[in-house]
Amino acid sequence: MNIKTEKLSTDILLGKPEGSINRDLVMSHEIEGVHIEHLSVKGPQQVSEASGRDHYHVLLSLSGKAKLDVQEDENQVNGNFIIKI
Repeated sequence: MNIKTEKLSTDILLGKPEGSINRDLVMSHEIEGVHIEHLSVKGPQQVSEASGRDHYHVLLSLSGKAKLDVQEDENQVNGNFIIKI
């Protein structure tokens, strides 16, 4: 079995100013209709994602702290977590 892997850097924003954001598509075209994005945020920053009835967002955090506002629910998260939105 051939398992596809892709190395991601958790320190991609090292040396960048507060408020920096980096977005990279990863494992493109591995699963038809699935888009995987590696998102890195440094410091306080608001990131909004469009929602729709025909897709889901799954957020996997490897480190850091965040506040997730989903519809009218606010969630404080810290460190490793996974959530389906």
